[in-house]
Amino acid sequence: MHILRSDGVVVKAVDLEPCNGDPCTVHKGQPTSFVITFGAQKDIDPKYFRLYSRVDGTLGEAVIPDSDACSRITPSCPLRAGQEYKFTYNERINWNLPNVSRLQS
Repeated sequence: MHILRSDGVVVKAVDLEPCNGDPCTVHKGQPTSFVITFGAQKDIDPKYFRLYSRVDGTLGEAVIPDSDACSRITPSCPLRAGQEYKFTYNERINWNLPNVSRLQS
């Protein structure tokens, strides 16, 4: 998972399940879980989050119906400088992603 930009936070770890290789591959319609551990560098009251995916080298925004950041962050919002937080996503991947098939020779 590539973290493009997170203004005011430093990502410390990303844990993704299932992960059967490097890079991890997730499949549309399948359950997945990921936790992003990060530290706040300043006080922040987040309103929404955006996730991005890379499919066959093309970067695109993953459209997620519930984009309320605070519903997925522990400890709860607002974020305070110097504190560590976890952002958790634990649902099926039903994002607006293109279907991709790979041929192997």
